[in-house]
Amino acid sequence: MDREQASSLSDKAMELIARSGALPVPRNFQLFFEYAEGTNQNLVEAVDALLSNDAKPSPSELDLLFDNHLSDSTECDKLGEMGERLGREIRDAMDVVHEAATSTDSFSDSVSSAEAELGDFTDPERIRVAVASLVQVTRQMTEHSAELKSKLSSSVEQIEELKDALEHVRLESQKDALTGVANRKCFEQTLHNEIERAQVSGDPLSLCMVDLDHFKQFNDSYGHRAGDAALRVVASIFDHNVRDYDLVARYGGEEFALIMPNAQRETAIKVSTRICKALSSKQIVKRSTGERLGNISVSVGVAQLRGDDTSDSFIERADAALYEAKRAGRNRVLPEPEHEEAFTPVSGCVA
Repeated sequence: MDREQASSLSDKAMELIARSGALPVPRNFQLFFEYAEGTNQNLVEAVDALLSNDAKPSPSELDLLFDNHLSDSTECDKLGEMGERLGREIRDAMDVVHEAATSTDSFSDSVSSAEAELGDFTDPERIRVAVASLVQVTRQMTEHSAELKSKLSSSVEQIEELKDALEHVRLESQKDALTGVANRKCFEQTLHNEIERAQVSGDPLSLCMVDLDHFKQFNDSYGHRAGDAALRVVASIFDHNVRDYDLVARYGGEEFALIMPNAQRETAIKVSTRICKALSSKQIVKRSTGERLGNISVSVGVAQLRGDDTSDSFIERADAALYEAKRAGRNRVLPEPEHEEAFTPVSGCVA
């Protein structure tokens, strides 16, 4: 890309940022720049859908687009940079080790030479010279060893810091920026792994697909910031009401997912019903004014893994139960049908 092309795409990106009402921050600039470039077809389609009918996307919607379509490249850049630094530190540490080995060999040679000088221990002068030589090389070796130890200690410290930084980037790459729960990429990888594990072990595995009820209406009434707050509340209540090894993830704009390893369908229904009730009684309050914005409810579809399931078929069945919960009146948990039986609503979750 030459300067003229880059300048043209930059102008288009800034124009799109202004038209959409988005904040002119680096993430949004990269998002719209790559959209204007047009090479990422999935991104183009997603942005087109978001901007249809002159809609003004919320910050969380733009963050979700970035995480789903561009975060990999950004993370790769960070990981690549830290990987290079880690490589340099490891090479420096290896140089120190090599230098220490060389110094040890040199010291050994000096000791052997001094020993030869001692001869039969009958010449006092030769003994004096040999001992003086030994004292000198030992002092030099001690000083050099201290210097090498300091260098090696510094390299090890840098390597540990870089390892921590790499782990931090890895963990952050799995989080949804708005809610702090797992993102879709982490969800898909975890679901794949848990399906493989369950199919080998025979342990049960349940999946809950969750969608906020009337979320567009809530957003239109109270604004995107209130909508973002509602998403954070839902994510937090789910995250605090499941086991440590369950995974709560943001699956889409207002849709979440819950993976429950070693849990029968009935257990997943019970947990989801409890969370559904907790959300129904939770008031969303506008912090700046104290205004009560009402309640947020969710609809939940629950499925349990079958022997021939793939990730897609598992999600499809949980989604089908979710859509049935929507049609049945929302604010409820519905399990998938067992074989051909009809859906049976779970009582006690309707506000």
